[in-house]
Amino acid sequence: MGMLISLEYLDLLFCPNLKEIPTGILLNLSSLQYLAVCCLRETTIVRNFEEVTRLKKLETLECNFDDIQDLNYFVNKFKDFQRAIAYSLLVGNGEDMLRRSKHELVITDCEIGEEGIVLPNKLEDLWIIRLKNMGSSLSKIALLEKANELRACNISCCEEMKCVVELDSSSSSSSSLRCPVFDKLEELWLLQLPRLCELVRVEGEATPPHVFSNLKKLYVVECSGIRKLLPLELLQTLQNLEAIFVHDCRQIEEIIASLDSDASSSDKFTFTFPKLRELCLWDLPQLKSICSAKGVMVCNSIETIQIGECPELKKIPVQLPQLGNGQPSPPPHLRKIEIGEESKEWWESLEWDHPNTKNLLQPFLKYI
Repeated sequence: MGMLISLEYLDLLFCPNLKEIPTGILLNLSSLQYLAVCCLRETTIVRNFEEVTRLKKLETLECNFDDIQDLNYFVNKFKDFQRAIAYSLLVGNGEDMLRRSKHELVITDCEIGEEGIVLPNKLEDLWIIRLKNMGSSLSKIALLEKANELRACNISCCEEMKCVVELDSSSSSSSSLRCPVFDKLEELWLLQLPRLCELVRVEGEATPPHVFSNLKKLYVVECSGIRKLLPLELLQTLQNLEAIFVHDCRQIEEIIASLDSDASSSDKFTFTFPKLRELCLWDLPQLKSICSAKGVMVCNSIETIQIGECPELKKIPVQLPQLGNGQPSPPPHLRKIEIGEESKEWWESLEWDHPNTKNLLQPFLKYI
């Protein structure tokens, strides 16, 4: 094997009994561009990993780990490895790698120990699925604040999770309400989290948090405990949102939480989403409002609105642009409004702020 100096691709993931690669073998594979191995603490693959760091042509590294302890051992031992190579790290019983990005970590069916999870450098894509002992948020992930290149985060089937981020406004630190790991986050997937009740929890005084400022896509699916999706305090940082998908959340009542003074005030509240292109709300039996009874959404970039099986929703509060004569016109980029085939009566019963709104939007209506 050591004589294969022209070898470019080596996949050893399907060799479960392999415990040792003799010292010096990998160094001889000077043309290697792709390497995939199972990394366990007792194997020489990990102990002699410095040989991998000396493969100058290596472009992609894939590693499978049995548990989080193996991952942490690997990351701590080689955390200073700064070579610009792509990596895919899979922990637990997951399927094949996702290969969505150049730097990804997938953790499936594992239990967190006291050390937590140590994240590798330059991480772009993080998937956490059926993680045990996770607690109420992501706080058990060690060195989370250093994963400041994260672009996508998927959290699925974690029964203990109650919020994504916990912040402390009582701290004297000026950065106490920031979470740098999410500064560049573009996609957030929250799937099958039965106890999730909020995205961001702020301890102490209700000071607006600075998180998710670059978020473009938000997916919330089968999160039965959440009632109000987006708190008002968070809206000022969500100006880059392009898509909101909320499916099968049985208790959700509002997408944007109402103001406490909502009931007694006669003023309209305007919520601006300058880049929002897609709004999809499906199978939300308790949904009563998108942004309160007195709220309107300004989103002139909207292209698609999809709503189905939301029987309690009485209004689609998208503010229409006005022509020079004061009459409303359809949003300039709107292509379609899709509703469920069984929702024809619901569409006819909707309330509109302007009497011409329904007629203006009717040509865009499609039943699915």
